[in-house]
Amino acid sequence: MNDRERLRAVMNDETCDRLPVVHFGFWRKALEKWAEQGFIPEEWAREWRDGTLIDSLLAEKLGFDFNWNNCFCLKTSLMPEFEEDIIEKYPDGSYKTLSHEGVVVIKNPEYVTIPRELDHSLKGRKEWEELYLPKLQFLSGLILVPSGAKQGTEFEVSMTVPPESKTVGVNVGDLGQVISTLRPTGKAKFGDCIVDVVAEAEFLDKGTKVEIMEIHGNRVVVKAVENRS
Repeated sequence: MNDRERLRAVMNDETCDRLPVVHFGFWRKALEKWAEQGFIPEEWAREWRDGTLIDSLLAEKLGFDFNWNNCFCLKTSLMPEFEEDIIEKYPDGSYKTLSHEGVVVIKNPEYVTIPRELDHSLKGRKEWEELYLPKLQFLSGLILVPSGAKQGTEFEVSMTVPPESKTVGVNVGDLGQVISTLRPTGKAKFGDCIVDVVAEAEFLDKGTKVEIMEIHGNRVVVKAVENRS
């Protein structure tokens, strides 16, 4: 059986020749440590991303069959997301936060892992109607017209953004600067574009130079970088 056949068998509760050995990506600090120890090339630690050739080489070296994150191309999380909000900080550096999924979790900036879940905002229909339904009112933006428009005037209306708005984009590898402290979420500026971002495994102060490491839907992950000439 190949990887696809094994995965389909497992997901459908069917028999297979063996269980697939799957990873969910790598902790960057671990990659950096392995590179220091000579276990992997420095380039692998620096350039690793989900779905790249380096990702496949790492999986092969460590004995994994494939990366789970490469199995699905559709965004399966909430859209729009909840705004991440820190609820409480603890002496060890960890903190309680409301995640983008509306889940109260414990995170630690020193570790990249699946966080411990404490509570959920959306427990039933009542909570969904009170907390999430108002977030779906974006459809009103589909019929906005420029201010001062006269009745009967025809306009082209975008099906994705309100009129007179400017669509801008960023890409993995873009360099920018933090303009509001990332705890771990906040804003960073890339050229003329200001983007909501989340820091990778650390808090970042305003003015820190950052690089975009990953983009998943509207979730942009950044990492601090040294000044580059």
